[in-house]
Amino acid sequence: MPQPPEGRRPKPTDLGVRVDPPTPILWTAYERDLRRDIVRPLISGIEAGLKTAEPTYRDVQEKIYAAIAATEEAGLDDAARAAAEKQLAKVNEYQTRRLERAMRRSLGVSFSFAAEELSPQLRQWVETNVGLIKTIPPRLHESLSADFVKAQVEAPFNRQRLGRILRKNYDSAGYNLRRIVRDQSSKLYGQLSQERQTQAGIAEYQWVTSSDERVRPTHRANSDLIFRWDQPPASTGHPGHDIQCRCTADPVVGQPALRRTQPETPAERRRREVIALGAEFAKDRQLAKQRVAYAEVQVKKYARRLGWFDAKPSWYWIGKEAERKARERELTGGLKDWRRRLDERAEYLENIDAHHRRRVWEVLRPEPGETGITAYLPAKTSSIGKDGGKAKIAGVLKEFKRVASPKLGWKDKVRFYVAKDGRAWARQKASYEKFAGVHIRPDTGLDTIFHELVHHIEFNNPQLAREATRFVARRRLQGERIGRLRDVEHAGYDKDEITIADRFARATRGIFGESGSAYPGKIQHDRWAGGGPYTDSPLKARELMSAELRKEFPVDLYPDEIVYSTELVTMGMQSIYLDAPRFAKNDGEYFDWVVSRVIRRGLPD
Repeated sequence: MPQPPEGRRPKPTDLGVRVDPPTPILWTAYERDLRRDIVRPLISGIEAGLKTAEPTYRDVQEKIYAAIAATEEAGLDDAARAAAEKQLAKVNEYQTRRLERAMRRSLGVSFSFAAEELSPQLRQWVETNVGLIKTIPPRLHESLSADFVKAQVEAPFNRQRLGRILRKNYDSAGYNLRRIVRDQSSKLYGQLSQERQTQAGIAEYQWVTSSDERVRPTHRANSDLIFRWDQPPASTGHPGHDIQCRCTADPVVGQPALRRTQPETPAERRRREVIALGAEFAKDRQLAKQRVAYAEVQVKKYARRLGWFDAKPSWYWIGKEAERKARERELTGGLKDWRRRLDERAEYLENIDAHHRRRVWEVLRPEPGETGITAYLPAKTSSIGKDGGKAKIAGVLKEFKRVASPKLGWKDKVRFYVAKDGRAWARQKASYEKFAGVHIRPDTGLDTIFHELVHHIEFNNPQLAREATRFVARRRLQGERIGRLRDVEHAGYDKDEITIADRFARATRGIFGESGSAYPGKIQHDRWAGGGPYTDSPLKARELMSAELRKEFPVDLYPDEIVYSTELVTMGMQSIYLDAPRFAKNDGEYFDWVVSRVIRRGLPD
């Protein structure tokens, strides 16, 4: 039986300082360094040894073991320590910068942490990390030994099987490295949070979870409760203490004078109502799943009883004809009734997101928008969209018309095109064409189709494109970090595709994966624009990019061209489509901006 949480509920006099949670960029560079300095030399040594090995498992084993031993002797300890020291300095700077920014944003005053010497406990983190990294070669050695013994017993030497064994163990070594890196980086972030906050005289913190299904029950019980740094929860420790813990600690400052004195604005009221819907939606979804599960159990029960009934021999019912007919009617009717209920409940669960979105639209825009969109679905494709066919895509079009403000205008006719492969994309109408385009695949999701339709709002509204670029630029000037998309998201982006990563990734956390997506902050320039509204943007590359960014990217890559943001509006609307309460909770400023510019444009508050 779990013990009750040891923390307390927040009081009206508690001022919580919301600190942005860490993003994957915190550990991806560390993992990359370790792969380069430790894993790749280890694998290279093994591959070199295999070139001279005889075609026997015994000789292959000896060569591999010799390569692993040589790697351990060739400065593995020094390489692991150097990488850990570098990670310690990086996370220290990263965490301190985020905490200073959060304190400045919440308290309204400049706040700077003194560059004090790190405690011995944090220095010990380096030694612990080095010890864990040094376990990778021995574990690879042990795993290969077990696989080679098994291979020798089962069959003679075979190079194809040898290749499978090596690939399996290489993947296992990479997984172990990634697990160590993520776990240790989270622990370091939590320890730094404690050290920096206690240095500033902050005695309490509020427990913040990742708010997804992977959160431990004990950590979920701590969510939003307030704990003291000198009294860690007995069952969990402080945030980041448990293995692979993703929870964080937000500082709590007792400042009753800093509580709200201004009345709530209409935008804040709408955001609060949408966030409140999130808890209601979660309960509704859980109840719907339970109802479906219960109906499935009843269907199986009646089907099993009916099977037993049919399996009884005919002589069993001699003299019991009336009883047999009554029992058969009861079982057949019960099975039919529960199958009907199961279909109804499964249909409700399947369409529950649409029901929830209608509730959100009613809060954000009580009166339907009825945007004048003209769209043509492909005539020859009977089923498009992984969520199911033309009917549902027509529903997306109807929903899009309802939510987008008529003040935005809509001039182009849009035709859908279906291709077998490639990513979904929207295309402006050229001067010689009758239609603009939305290109999709047969398995394109409905939220992606919604995303591509929003692109056509931008195409028809140059002012909206300019406002989006200014919003992105303002966040850049507030000190947001710029990085390559492919470094942040590990996806197939070009090296010159850049994004403002931190707060945009936080805005979509839990909506587009566990860590969110930095795609809303993507910055492009006019060599991709191809004319249209984006080229009306007044921002030049030099106005948006810092000296630091110019050092990272070649100057000739971004000359004095017009730059613009193409994904801010689309990703914002897609986030509202997928999970509006979470989006509003993650980033209220971004949420309010999208609602005011797209959904409520032209409506008085």
